[in-house]
Amino acid sequence: MGQETRSLRILVTGGQGFLGGNLVRALVALGFEQVAATVRREAPELSQLGVEVVGADLTVAEQAIAATRNRDFIFHTAARAGVWGDYQSYHAINVEATRNLLTGASQHGARYFVHTSSPSVTFQGVSAELKTETEPYGRRPLNPYCATKIEAERLVFEKDWGFKVMALRPHLIYGPGDPHLLPRVYEAARRGRLVRVGNGLNQVDVTHIVDAVGSQLGALAHRERDEMWGEAYFISSGVPVRLWAWIAHLLQWRGLPPVKRCLPVSLAYGLGALLEILYRLKKTGEPPLTRFSALQLGLSHTFSIEKARRRMGYAPRVHPYSPFPEQFQEEADWTCFENLF
Repeated sequence: MGQETRSLRILVTGGQGFLGGNLVRALVALGFEQVAATVRREAPELSQLGVEVVGADLTVAEQAIAATRNRDFIFHTAARAGVWGDYQSYHAINVEATRNLLTGASQHGARYFVHTSSPSVTFQGVSAELKTETEPYGRRPLNPYCATKIEAERLVFEKDWGFKVMALRPHLIYGPGDPHLLPRVYEAARRGRLVRVGNGLNQVDVTHIVDAVGSQLGALAHRERDEMWGEAYFISSGVPVRLWAWIAHLLQWRGLPPVKRCLPVSLAYGLGALLEILYRLKKTGEPPLTRFSALQLGLSHTFSIEKARRRMGYAPRVHPYSPFPEQFQEEADWTCFENLF
C-alpha cells in the first residue's frame, strides 16, 4: 500500500452498524492508521482497534460538521432502515444528517464522499430485472425509507459540493452479524408465520457483507479514476437467486420449518395496506406485512452491476449459493482485499 493511501484521514459514519462496523474493521485490517468512526453509544470494540471514536448525533448540524473536520475521505453508511415508522424519524437521519455531513465536508475541505444509498430509490412497485442506473427515482415511494433515501441521494448530486461524490446502492446485505434481514426471516419461520408471497419464482439480487464492504474499498482504491465519481452504482453478488428457493435452503441449513403457506401478490399487497391502516390507528408496533414488503417478497428485483464492474473495478467474491457455513463464518478475512491497494 502506498504511503499516500496509508496516510488518508478516513471517517466512517455509522461505525456500529452492520456495514459501517465491518468497513471499519476492514480498513484497520488493511493497515489504514487514521480511521475514525461516528457512534451513538460507547464503542469499546472500536477503541480496541485503535479507531478514533467520534460520539456524534449526526442529525445535529454542529456535531456532524465537527465530525468532518480533518478528513480526506468520508464513507457515509449511517442510516435508518426498515419498512415502518414515522417520516420525521427517517428524514432526520437519512436526509438531514446527510445534508449536515455534506456541509461539513465542504467547509473542511474533504476530498471524497461515498454515500451508501439503496436500490429502493428506483422502486416503482413492479417487477424489474437487470435494472440499470438510468432508471428514474421512484414516483410514489411506499414508505418513509424509500422517500428519504431518494431525498438523500438527490442531495448528494444536487450541486458541486467542492469534492468528489458517489452513491453505492447495495441490495439486501446479509452475512454474519446481519441484524435485520435474515434474523426476521428466521424468527417468522420459528413462529410458523412465514408465508410465501407470489408463485415463488421471483428473482432477487442479494449482497454478502464482504461484497458490500468490497464496493466501498474499491471506491477508495480507485479514487483517482475521475470517470468513477459523480455517479450512482448498483451493488450485488451479480448472481440473482430465486428468492423463496434461497430462503428454503437457508431454513433447511438452520434446521427451521419450511414455508408451507402462500399468498398471491395482489392479496398480500391488499392485506399489507389494511394492516398499515390498523397499525397507524393503534399507534404502536410494526405490522407483520406492509405494501412495500409484500411487493419486495413477491416480485423480481435484479440489478445490473456492469457499470460498477467497468468504472470502479467492482468484483463480487461471494456467490449466494456457496456453502452457507463459509458465508456466515464470524470473522471475515479482510486481507483478501490487499490486492486493491
